[in-house]
Amino acid sequence: MEQSLNKTCRHCDAVFNVRFQCELDRQFCSQRCHLVNLHAKHRRPRTGKDEKCRNCGKAIYIQKCLLGKARYCSRGCHALWLRRTNGGRGPNNGHWKGGLSKSDKGYRMLTSGPYAKRFKYQHRFVMEKHLGRPLESHEIVHHVNGDKQDNRIENLEIMTRTEHIQHHRDELRMAQATRI
Repeated sequence: MEQSLNKTCRHCDAVFNVRFQCELDRQFCSQRCHLVNLHAKHRRPRTGKDEKCRNCGKAIYIQKCLLGKARYCSRGCHALWLRRTNGGRGPNNGHWKGGLSKSDKGYRMLTSGPYAKRFKYQHRFVMEKHLGRPLESHEIVHHVNGDKQDNRIENLEIMTRTEHIQHHRDELRMAQATRI
């Protein structure tokens, strides 16, 4: 009968038994320790950065190519963060401009709330606040100086559709008369 010999694993420092002569040169306690050590030799140096998950605070390693993009330990953590912060919509979004945007016709538009999908023309909103009542559908808010971006109350006046068309028709006639 052969004698057994105790050896220490190079990877996990566990003590293991070597019973046969052919195992004397064995350096690892298991195939798993051997493979982990083998892969560690051939691993490239880490070029990324250690950070914390934005949602749970768990320590994570972020690869160099994902720096500035990946911030969560898992997709589940990212989904929880989106639900908690309302998905980066409204004021939580880095591109939030206070609810103001510009329409295709050049008028300023604003949202009725930070997460609303409906927009309202700013000049109509300003006139409604000034009058203290909602505008009726037949009422038109006219920009006196012609600048659609200038929504000061001094620059706005209410007209009916007919008056508004007549006003612009008269302006057009006067412009044509001065060209001749």
